[in-house]
Amino acid sequence: MLVQTRPEAVDSVRARVARLAGATVHAADPAGKLVVTLESEHAREITEGLARVQALPGVICAMLVSEHSEPLAAEEQETAHETSPPEPA
Repeated sequence: MLVQTRPEAVDSVRARVARLAGATVHAADPAGKLVVTLESEHAREITEGLARVQALPGVICAMLVSEHSEPLAAEEQETAHETSPPEPA
């Protein structure tokens, strides 16, 4: 998500966003721009997290730029594949 804040609020918004469940602030610009990732098992929680960020004091706007989801089984299969020893030839 991209977040635009008033420049004088960037530090307080960054701190508040970082405390949200599943939120990671990847970059912050003194002019008031933040790059944030929200992770959750449910799309509804992403929508709610976006709404929470939009309601923070000092936020001018926050928008979801991209959304990616995978079935949990696919993620577990990928992890199992990465940690399994190679099969003999």
